[in-house]
Amino acid sequence: MDYAFLCVYDSFITVFLAREENIEKIIQEKKWEAVICKPVTFISWYYGKID
Repeated sequence: MDYAFLCVYDSFITVFLAREENIEKIIQEKKWEAVICKPVTFISWYYGKID
């Protein structure tokens, strides 16, 4: 169980979770369009970061 895909309800995004530290390589090999998130990345595109 190294990978998971999550579909955000009523949205146009799918979240790909991986235990791999080099997720950039996976994304490039699959030729996916992606936003690589960090722990501070806010997942909602409609709201900014809440301090």
